[in-house]
Amino acid sequence: MKNPKRSANSWAVRALYGVVFVFLLGAGLRWASYHSYFHIATVDVVNVHAGEPLRYVDKQKLFDTVKPYLSGSSFYVDLDAAQETARRFTWVSDVKIERTSYNTITLTVKEHEPVARWVRQGHTAGLVDADGQIFQADFDAPLPEFDGTAEDQPQMVTQYRSFSNELKPLRLQILRLQYTPRSSWSMMLNNGIELRLGKQEVNTRMNRFVNAWQHSLREKALQLDYVDMRYPDGFATRNRARAAGSATEALEMALAADRVGEEEAASAPNSDDLPN
Repeated sequence: MKNPKRSANSWAVRALYGVVFVFLLGAGLRWASYHSYFHIATVDVVNVHAGEPLRYVDKQKLFDTVKPYLSGSSFYVDLDAAQETARRFTWVSDVKIERTSYNTITLTVKEHEPVARWVRQGHTAGLVDADGQIFQADFDAPLPEFDGTAEDQPQMVTQYRSFSNELKPLRLQILRLQYTPRSSWSMMLNNGIELRLGKQEVNTRMNRFVNAWQHSLREKALQLDYVDMRYPDGFATRNRARAAGSATEALEMALAADRVGEEEAASAPNSDDLPN
């Protein structure tokens, strides 16, 4: 038969040991939290593309911004708050903040890569990055203008790259790309010519423009106001001199579907591809 008094003493001893253990554990953690060995010694700011320097983000300013959340003991750093703050920093598209060792924290930064200026009603409203995201930052270098809704910017970036690749061999560049609510594409080129592609088979129409430019339009570039590719087998042009005199006059040039020629004709456009 067990001795109740001995059992009570045994329980009291175990409880005492437990209290002592918790006390020592707390004291140890407290000591560790204040010991310099466990303080954050390094905060690295690196590009998401390993080995490449950051081109737009000011590393020192970003470090100063997140420093209040990443200073002192590694037990008390606030990685979530630091990450949320860093994501609002100029030129930062995204950032991942993680503890890479007991006293080192690494910020892996994805930068906004500017592709164009976003314009609304004739005014610059922001910058567009390579993912089609709109962001705010100061940037003085030349960029093309994108005129379209915010939701259309990813598609405009993709189409801009495709059009630019087609135009590059011709030494032509897009100064302004427009995508209207009716899903119609047009652009102003660096030689002052407006190119209209409409909304149907725009890549095929761009290819026809490239062929026409090489065979006939290049010679007339200084005279042209616009080139309208919204025709089944050809295109229409308007001379700048005529455009100044009358906005309704146009010189229509038709190209055979299987060859590029200089025969002038009126080729009716698709009714659903032209404005009323």
